[in-house]
Amino acid sequence: MNFKKILICPKILSIFKMEFVEAFRRLPQKIIWKYEADDLDLPPNVLTRPWLPQQDILGHPKTRVFISHCGIMGAQEAKYHGVPVLAVPIAFDQHRNAARMVRQKVAISLSWNTVTADQIVDALNILVNDTSYSERLRRTSAVLQDQKESPADRAVWWVEYVIRHGGAPHLQYPGQRLHFLQYICADVLLFLAVCTYLVYRLAKCILLYFVNLCFGKVKPLKTKIN
Repeated sequence: MNFKKILICPKILSIFKMEFVEAFRRLPQKIIWKYEADDLDLPPNVLTRPWLPQQDILGHPKTRVFISHCGIMGAQEAKYHGVPVLAVPIAFDQHRNAARMVRQKVAISLSWNTVTADQIVDALNILVNDTSYSERLRRTSAVLQDQKESPADRAVWWVEYVIRHGGAPHLQYPGQRLHFLQYICADVLLFLAVCTYLVYRLAKCILLYFVNLCFGKVKPLKTKIN
């Protein structure tokens, strides 16, 4: 279980932590929870640590469910390792990520401001016992892991490539060598500004021409002096 730094917010903590602790008391499975504080009365099946190797845990064959706020990286890692997700999105892109995984039928999403221990237990039991979730993710994981080389081998190859070619200057972004005015395309911005001004002046002249054509020029009133 990992909610990262989002759970530092006291308001969210007050809603979440007691409900999750109560839910974990009812579960027979062991829970690994990334949690920085030590202010909870935890049941014996819960292990907390301020830092955990998330990739290694998700890749372990005995990992059954990943409880997460469903950030983009956590969602991708869960799919890569084929682990169903209990999503409790809180902010930013998390709601969209959770909704996408629910549509794909690889996750169950709960609302953070109404979550209860009963909902958590029910959702976890479904994810653990309904094999359709893990079957779908197993196919997704196979697609993601079917690559011509491992990520580590790819990283090694690119490091050696850069070394072989003296820093690979042909791959470096040329914009870093430009003057600031060149970088922001000052000439283009100036041209667009002039064009905008000319269009404005032309439109104003045309509008005044048609107004005068339709209504005539407004003549000032002459005051007769006796």
